[in-house]
Amino acid sequence: MVRRALVALQHGDDASASLAARSVLQIKSNSAPAMRIMAQLAEKTNNRAALDFRHKVADLEPHSVEDALAWARSALQFNEPAIAEQALSRIDEEGHNEAGYHAAAAALAQVRKDDGKANREWQLAVQLDPSETTYQLQLATLQLRSTNQDEHASGKETLMKLRNDPKQRAAATRALISDGVTQHIGTQDLLSLARDLQSYQDSTIADR
Repeated sequence: MVRRALVALQHGDDASASLAARSVLQIKSNSAPAMRIMAQLAEKTNNRAALDFRHKVADLEPHSVEDALAWARSALQFNEPAIAEQALSRIDEEGHNEAGYHAAAAALAQVRKDDGKANREWQLAVQLDPSETTYQLQLATLQLRSTNQDEHASGKETLMKLRNDPKQRAAATRALISDGVTQHIGTQDLLSLARDLQSYQDSTIADR
C-alpha cells in the first residue's frame, strides 16, 4: 500500500496517494513511510499538518539526518524558525558534514536576518555539493546584497553562469534585474535581461 501511494505521488495523483497513505496509517498508525507521504502532500498545499507528520517521523527515526532536515525545511516553509532550530539540533556531528544541513542552517539564518551566518552556511553547502545549483543560486543572490565589492562581483558572476542552466536561469535573471535596478545599470542592459526572462518557458505573469 505504501508503494502504491509512492507511485501515485510520483505520477501526480495526489488524491490516490493520500487515500493509500491514510489506509496504511489506519492499519499502522506509526508508519513512517506513510507519514512522509502525508507530509509531502500537506507541504504541497501549504497545510500546516505537515509539521506534525514531520515531527512524528523524526521521533520515530531519531538517527535519520534526512528526516530531521525534512522537518527543519517544513518548519521554515511555515515560518517556524524555532521549530527548524529544534530539528537541526537533533542532527549529530556526522550529519553536519552534509550539504543539506548547511543549506537548512543558511535558510534559518536568512529568516533571522543574519546574512553573515547565512553566507558562511551557503558557502559550506556549495563546497560540500558543488553540483547542486540551487545552493549556488541562493549564495549568489545573497552575495548581491553585500556591500563588499568582491562578494557582490562573485555573486553576479555566478548568476550570469546560472543563466545557462534551464532550471535556474529564470531565478538568476530576476536576481540580476533586481540588482541592476539597485545598482542603476544601463536601461538597455536591463531591457535585455527582461526580454530574456520573458522568453523563458518558466517565466511568470509578473515577469511580463
